[in-house]
Amino acid sequence: MADGEPACRDVADDESRKSDVAVLRSGREEARVVLNHQLDALSDLHTKAVRTVRITGVVLGLVLSAATLPGARRFANGFTLAGVGALAVTLLTGLVAYSASDPKVGIGPQYLSNIRTGNYGEEEWFDALVSGYENWIEEMEELNDGNARMLTVTQLCLGVAVMLLATGVLVELLI
Repeated sequence: MADGEPACRDVADDESRKSDVAVLRSGREEARVVLNHQLDALSDLHTKAVRTVRITGVVLGLVLSAATLPGARRFANGFTLAGVGALAVTLLTGLVAYSASDPKVGIGPQYLSNIRTGNYGEEEWFDALVSGYENWIEEMEELNDGNARMLTVTQLCLGVAVMLLATGVLVELLI
């Protein structure tokens, strides 16, 4: 029986290693799904930022065109000037929300090179990969949170700008 015990342990160790690899593989698959969702969310934030910038450009173009009409000086007051300023801030924050991103999409060339030259076994490879996904998911979470805040500021600025412009026009029409 003593001879049989080590063989049983080896089989048990092999089964344990296979189980560990299966768990790591499953963790990697789940992490990839999370990272893909985060990348989709970032893409959605970028789309909304670009749309907000386009809308702001149209509104600013309309305001500047309207300013060239005869009698437009009548509507130049603190509200309308602040509204134009808010449109400028909207453009700037919208461009920052769109362009200030460096998404982590997964394995890069340096990571692959380290894995290739590191002589990793299957378990070590999946462990390193899951660890990498953990870092990428954290970084993407921070990036998406920052972009969401910037998009919120951008859209609030656009709303404030439209309200200021409307108030400036109404003040002049009602006085």
